[in-house]
Amino acid sequence: MLGRTHLAVGAAGAFLLTGAGLPGIGAAAVGSLLPDLDQENSLAARAFSSFGRKTGPAGMVFFGALYWWNTLTHSHIKHQPALIGLAAVFLAAALTSRHRTFTHSLLGLAVSAGLVWAVLPKLAASFALGYALHLAADMVSGRVTLLWPNPIKIGTCLAPTGGMVDLAVRLVSAAYIAANLIGTKTIL
Repeated sequence: MLGRTHLAVGAAGAFLLTGAGLPGIGAAAVGSLLPDLDQENSLAARAFSSFGRKTGPAGMVFFGALYWWNTLTHSHIKHQPALIGLAAVFLAAALTSRHRTFTHSLLGLAVSAGLVWAVLPKLAASFALGYALHLAADMVSGRVTLLWPNPIKIGTCLAPTGGMVDLAVRLVSAAYIAANLIGTKTIL
């Protein structure tokens, strides 16, 4: 499915399944896009790449200073160096793996959701829901290595990416979100 479809499905899922407020919907939206970091032209990879190009060395200095300040002020985040290392390993794996492998697996889901839980525990469930809905949608539109590193691919090709079903799912999800944002009762 297309990135914008994943985004709509993740946000709608957060509304429907958790009744999440805007922070939870945002977390689900991020979770719904993150698995596609492994695809160079995806919405997530373009945003991450653009951020890196725009911040460059200044961004690295900022995050280094932020880490140093948190260490000095006894940050509430336990095991911060280990979390930063794990996040770096996750990003390296996501940006270098083939599409629909590591980031489209239960291991990728567990690692990324664990990182979010360690930093923002109240948003971790919504993030994980968005990520899981991405995996489910991709299993409808293709096959993923859900049990990576086991190479067996799981899924169907019932709804090709960018096809009519993709569009219909996006429109229904967007309508559901809009109806809930304006407070209209829906049948879903």
